[in-house]
Amino acid sequence: MPTFPSIKDFVEALSASWPAALAAPIGSSAVALAKYFGLAIVDPIPSWVISIAFVIAVFSAAMLIVSMIRWIGSLIMRFGAKRSWERLKRKQLADLASLPKAELIVVTWAAANKTQVISAPLFQPAIQALRAKGLIEDVPGYQISDRVSFRIPDHIWEVVVQEYARSPIGDVLRGKPFPNPGAYTMV
Repeated sequence: MPTFPSIKDFVEALSASWPAALAAPIGSSAVALAKYFGLAIVDPIPSWVISIAFVIAVFSAAMLIVSMIRWIGSLIMRFGAKRSWERLKRKQLADLASLPKAELIVVTWAAANKTQVISAPLFQPAIQALRAKGLIEDVPGYQISDRVSFRIPDHIWEVVVQEYARSPIGDVLRGKPFPNPGAYTMV
């Protein structure tokens, strides 16, 4: 005796792709409507099959509606995330324009040395302030205890290179902005 698919199998089949999910309500609705209008082609079909076709039509249509609502929700969320990201970028660029001298030295040093990734003491106050503002981010991976790698995000780096690479501070700071690395580390 053949086994019928379970509800779980049916849901998995409908969630596999939208054409399958769309075919189920169209096909089962066509069978149910053909029986309703008395078409001769569906006369030999038992009434329980028509009932199953109706249930499939309702259930798969409901799944399609839920999928469309989720799709619309994801579009709205994506739009909101993009606006949020643009707002964050504007704030970071405004913070970059008004950096205190200690933080400006770090950024100017990176621009003068043409390095987007810097190695600095983790607990140095200027580094902590730049991290808090999002102007530098941690580089994942193995880090030495007294020096940690930080990366200037691309949208910040573009401005840093244009604005600070030829700064007078950059000429002075061709060496290292942190002369005593042990002074800022925690033991």
